[in-house]
Amino acid sequence: MRSPLQCDRIDGDSLRRSSLVIRAAAKLALLAIGRSRSSLATLAAPRS
Repeated sequence: MRSPLQCDRIDGDSLRRSSLVIRAAAKLALLAIGRSRSSLATLAAPRS
C-alpha cells in the first residue's frame, strides 16, 4: 500500500511532466503555424 503522500508526489511529477510536454507541443505548433503563414504570405505576395 502506498501512502497518500507518495501518491500525491507521483501525481505532481506526472502533471509537471505532462505540462512540459504540452508546452513543448504548443511551441512546435506555433512554430509550424508561423512558418506556414510566412510561406503562404510569400506565395500570395504579388511578384514585383
